[in-house]
Amino acid sequence: MEWLTSWEKKGLEQGRQESKEEIATKMLAKGLDPAIVEEMTGLPAGRIRELSSRLEVDKVT
Repeated sequence: MEWLTSWEKKGLEQGRQESKEEIATKMLAKGLDPAIVEEMTGLPAGRIRELSSRLEVDKVT
């Protein structure tokens, strides 16, 4: 992948991050333990908490 420019690499990484967050959100919505979601997605615990909090807010509204 040496032929990719820095902005292309950044775009690919952003897409991967968004995919991980989408998967984590679905896992949390199904009731999986946040520690397992963290382990499986590689997302930091703080981001998992943010996603979980967002789900709680969405349930209330």
